[in-house]
Amino acid sequence: MEARPHWPGIILGLVTTVIIAWLGWLALQPGLGYGIIFVLLVAVVVALPLLLALVIVTIVLLRRRPPPDRATLAWMWLPTLCALSITPVAAWLKDLSNDAFDRQHPSIHEQHVNLTGQDLWLPIGRLSSSSTNRMPSTDATRIIDGVHYPRRGEVPASDQSPYLGDLLRDDVSTFLRRTGPLDKDENPYAPRFDSTPLLRTGRSVDITPLRALDPFLRHGYIYHHYPDRVEVSPTLDSPGVLTEERLDWTGIPFTHFHASNLGPTHVVRIEVDGQAMPLPYNTVPPASDGCHYAYYPLGLARIETEGPVTVRWQTIDAPDRWHETTTPLPSLPSISPSRAKHRLASALLYFDTDGTVKAESFKLWDLAGGNLGIQSSGIPSNMAPPPCGDATGRYDMRVVQRL
Repeated sequence: MEARPHWPGIILGLVTTVIIAWLGWLALQPGLGYGIIFVLLVAVVVALPLLLALVIVTIVLLRRRPPPDRATLAWMWLPTLCALSITPVAAWLKDLSNDAFDRQHPSIHEQHVNLTGQDLWLPIGRLSSSSTNRMPSTDATRIIDGVHYPRRGEVPASDQSPYLGDLLRDDVSTFLRRTGPLDKDENPYAPRFDSTPLLRTGRSVDITPLRALDPFLRHGYIYHHYPDRVEVSPTLDSPGVLTEERLDWTGIPFTHFHASNLGPTHVVRIEVDGQAMPLPYNTVPPASDGCHYAYYPLGLARIETEGPVTVRWQTIDAPDRWHETTTPLPSLPSISPSRAKHRLASALLYFDTDGTVKAESFKLWDLAGGNLGIQSSGIPSNMAPPPCGDATGRYDMRVVQRL
């Protein structure tokens, strides 16, 4: 007997297709919010029973003699399978689009330092990971540290990202901010912002050698806010501990700098060979405030010569005046511990009481057995022992091996 089309089964398959496709379309709508509850409810109450019924009808038809023709099975299942694939395929395509967008528009680490002498307000949406947009004048040692995430899709010109890739756009010459007290009825989350001249400072360096090791490494930017202007400088954050452990830093011309402030007041801005250093959470406090840490991590600078480095810095009591000095980076003897790998070269800058900067070179080693070692040039000979310790001061030397 010749098999005939089974119209009830075909109609059931097409109805199931329409319901699943409609639910998939609803689930992909932007701003669905609590509407997803309705989608899930209809899926459980309507779509799932229809799908189970389709499976049962298919099993019954296959047990009949003669079995259903291929066209019947195709009409029952191919549209349904296509409808079921709508949501996962759309999610996959969205992930590809997001990945492409993130590669072209990476997130940017920003730091903002208030040197205006007044309260400073930033646009609330500029830094997605920052908990505040206000920097009070009563505590200028606090900085705003956050991440700028470029917005997707069509955005107003005022909300467009100031970055192209991980670099500040060439056409960006002003910065929206507000200084001073707000008006009586002014919204603190959306105050009236003023356009302030934006000046570019600091030297940007080629980070290709670093990106060859860590493709996700990006520039950051530090913004120093003065009464009449904003100065912005590119920075390089230090890699994370896990990144440092797994990568081979042999021959990489970058040094990870740290700071120990032995002076009388906070250091608010630091440059090494013209390269701006990111600050450690807040401005660098003097040791006289207490040894909360032996020293503070800064960022990376590209150092390609054996000679001294030029260090410039500003302090909170005179934030628009540069101090400048040169200091050699002591060399470390070549060693080769068994089955060990060194991390990125480091240098600790001591901002001394006499207005100079002295340096201690050190290097961490990942030793056999998962142990950690440290190689150091020691405290500079022309300075007193620092009150908070030297390069080993951040480590428990009972378990860290001195090399």
